[in-house]
Amino acid sequence: MYNFLKEFRTLSEKQPYSIAVVDQGGRRETSFAEMKLLTDRVTGRLLSRGFPRGSFILINMGRCREYIAAYLGIIAAGYAVVPTVPDYPEERIRYIIRNSGSPFTVTEKFFEGIEAYDSVDGTGPDPEDIACMNYTSGSTGNPKGVCYSMRCISEGAGRAGLLFEGLDRIVMASSASFAFAAMSNDCLGPLLLGGTVHLLSDEVRKDAKLMMEYYEKHGIVCGNVSPGMQKFFGHTKELKRVFTTGERVVNTYSGQHEIWCLYGLTEVFTAATRFLIDRKYPNTPLGKPFGSVRIDILDDDGNPVPEGREGEIFVSGYISEGYYGMPEETARCFTDLGGGMKRFATHDIGYMDENGDLVYVDRKDWMVKINGQRVEPFEIEAVLNEVPGVQSAVVKSFKEEDSVYLCAYYIPEDDGLKEEDIRSAVAAKLPSYMMPAFFVRMDAFPRTVSQKVDRKALKAPSHSDFLKEYAPPENPAEKAVCEAMQKVLKIERVGRNDDFFALGGDSLKVMEMITVLKSESLVALDIVERRTPAAIAEVMSREVLIDTGSDAECRKKTYPLTRYQEHFYRYCKYAGNIIIAHTPDLLAIEAGLVSPEKLADAVYTVLQNHPALSTLIHEEEDGVPRQSFDPTIITRPDILTCTEQEFEKIREGLVRPFNLQGHKLYRCEIYSTDLHSYLFLDLHHIVTDALSYYVLIRQLLSVLGGAVDLPADYYCSWLERVQNMNACIDKAVLPDETYARYPAFDLKGEGCITETIWITLKMKVSDFREAADRAETTPKEILTIAALKALSEYNKSSKVVVNWFYSGRDMSVKQNMVGLLMTSIPVPVDLDSDAARTDLKEEIRRIEKINIAYADLSPGNFGSRPVIDDTMTVNYIPCDEREAIEKTEGLERVELMESNKAYANVFYIIAEEISYGSPFTLLIRYNLSMYRRDSMERFRDIFIKKLTEALGMEEI
Repeated sequence: MYNFLKEFRTLSEKQPYSIAVVDQGGRRETSFAEMKLLTDRVTGRLLSRGFPRGSFILINMGRCREYIAAYLGIIAAGYAVVPTVPDYPEERIRYIIRNSGSPFTVTEKFFEGIEAYDSVDGTGPDPEDIACMNYTSGSTGNPKGVCYSMRCISEGAGRAGLLFEGLDRIVMASSASFAFAAMSNDCLGPLLLGGTVHLLSDEVRKDAKLMMEYYEKHGIVCGNVSPGMQKFFGHTKELKRVFTTGERVVNTYSGQHEIWCLYGLTEVFTAATRFLIDRKYPNTPLGKPFGSVRIDILDDDGNPVPEGREGEIFVSGYISEGYYGMPEETARCFTDLGGGMKRFATHDIGYMDENGDLVYVDRKDWMVKINGQRVEPFEIEAVLNEVPGVQSAVVKSFKEEDSVYLCAYYIPEDDGLKEEDIRSAVAAKLPSYMMPAFFVRMDAFPRTVSQKVDRKALKAPSHSDFLKEYAPPENPAEKAVCEAMQKVLKIERVGRNDDFFALGGDSLKVMEMITVLKSESLVALDIVERRTPAAIAEVMSREVLIDTGSDAECRKKTYPLTRYQEHFYRYCKYAGNIIIAHTPDLLAIEAGLVSPEKLADAVYTVLQNHPALSTLIHEEEDGVPRQSFDPTIITRPDILTCTEQEFEKIREGLVRPFNLQGHKLYRCEIYSTDLHSYLFLDLHHIVTDALSYYVLIRQLLSVLGGAVDLPADYYCSWLERVQNMNACIDKAVLPDETYARYPAFDLKGEGCITETIWITLKMKVSDFREAADRAETTPKEILTIAALKALSEYNKSSKVVVNWFYSGRDMSVKQNMVGLLMTSIPVPVDLDSDAARTDLKEEIRRIEKINIAYADLSPGNFGSRPVIDDTMTVNYIPCDEREAIEKTEGLERVELMESNKAYANVFYIIAEEISYGSPFTLLIRYNLSMYRRDSMERFRDIFIKKLTEALGMEEI
């Protein structure tokens, strides 16, 4: 019998270095050999705990490679895996643990120190033993466990592999929830064919725009896009095949890639039928069964119906064993056919058309699918009837065009019950996809003659009944959101305070909002979290709209320096002829991989694509520096031939000072030896930021790979917009002179020498992130809070300000820009103010939002010391947000000497992550001519104390 664990091991030996899983937004790649080792260590660590064979082991983690390793490792150890996800309410998780009797839950913490455990090739369960249990919505008021044998999973994984027939390579974007059996199509199927699986984050998989951007960037060949998302999803250059799963798929077709309609149920584990959509259908056929499953259409007496006649759909094969601990429910829905095969009564009504394809008609019972997720209204009713203040509740589904939504009707015990209280109580027990769109208060339910609730008599709610007292929009952004909500929700008038979801919004209507608004900066999560036009418009108002059509004219103009450019200009001018504000890098490319001449041509093509590299700075008669653009200064790099030994000497002098007055502000040189072609690239910080380097390298690799057209760079158009927005600068939250900007000076010198105090904490990076989560904040906010409080105590001042970095790349049009888009955001807070005392986190967020809108414009305050930055700066560098050169055979990034760099600041706090399981590291970098070492050690102690308090821990 086919065994998916053995197949995975075989692949790991055949193609150990092929990429199996990509996660962390496309930044982390894991080979088959690495996945196999991690899986075997999971097995070894679990077996060391001595749980009885066959125990149910939960997983509860985000969408990462560790989840896949845990899934495989649990089964390999002879246990049964129970997949759950972090956005399940705690009550639901607790019920699943109680119901399954699970002795252990695998979380991210399980993987800390896993390297110390032996790797074990587990044998896995016997074919007839339970290997997995997925929980799905149940009609009794609690979710029910659907059990799968080892034979079922192996057969299902093999059947999923058939979905990829005809593809010459498999690069799959996984978007199905890990809590559902659909992950077998998304992950197991492509992995067991030796393909690469990209695990899309929750934010990306729920946003069609972000999904398409990811598909384009990472060359996705096949993916899973829900029926509701299809109308917002287009085509990307490498895309060949898309799967969509749902009983009713309406008017869906693409002439640019294949779309396969799949019919699957939790009880069947993997899709049972498939249909290649060849045109738009008002009700797309579900296709024919494939693999070893069989489809029958039977009448109420269990007899086959004639072709074209409707009946109940039955699926037979190696499918689920039934429902855990529910023998009566299992007997009602499953028939044992012998030899491990079962027949399942789906309660779906359908028929076979003239081509032998299955067509779905309707449900036989009250169960519904909401955006592809199975929902039993009776489970929601049971939860509602337990809410304090609810006398009785009924839940009913309604169809609206091609979507389905739920409405909860309830009778309150008294007038004091509020809808938000009911929503909160339901959200604490049920996942978000089971939340009713509407809550309708009633005095009594309609009844039948036999006094049962007459569900058919319950009318669909009117959206307008849930509008708040009308408040008109106050600016163009709010007006645009109100109009979009009116169009999407089909409501005559929406005010700035109306709640999108209270008016019937759902995840599909969120995507409609994104499409209607055409906002560059708005993503689905913004609408989900903000809900009202007033709050959603705040995100849109941050957009720096760029007129790309006038870019050619903008390149001919002269512009003042931005605030951050001015900072670097003044500092470099003061410092004189020393090496500061450089971002030098050296790439070593193996000889024979690409000729030096081809490399030079490719580099020249890329450099010409970016106007910022043609920047020239001139100081005018009034002493004000301005920048213009001269494309003729960008030239094809020269090639110098030398030996490896000669290059080692040359390398020591590669980084040298720039002349900012009227000279080119980048250097590009190629050195050819017998072993390597070395590409030296030095970019002055006044025209580039750190991400600019990665834009150049990605595009260089693209050109070397054969690309002809590069994405346009609209840097000059962005500068035009910055200049035109200066009239808005008074809205930014800027500190006045009464705010303490950095720890009080000890000395009065002015120099460029810096010293660093390193702090290695006891906690790991993972501990720090988890502590920030518990505090319901972000790592950056935690560090900002600690820095503000430390500065306040050190300077004995309640009015303090710190900076944090903002990349500025908040729109897709900016992703391919080379330029100094990065800036620092001042966060001034009066710790004695009512707002700060009430909720410091919210006050910081409020200030950040306002200043982000004008991040490129804030004038700053350099005072009389050009070597001093605006304020003390806090920089958080997470390990999973560091970009790296794409893994390219024969290419290596060579680090240049740290001594070649100096720092344009007076005081820095940097939180630097190396890897998720490494110790959390902090450093305090300060100007040695301004501070004594003992003073900085005192500040360090205060900062650590404040950070410990902010994290809510006793020690860190």
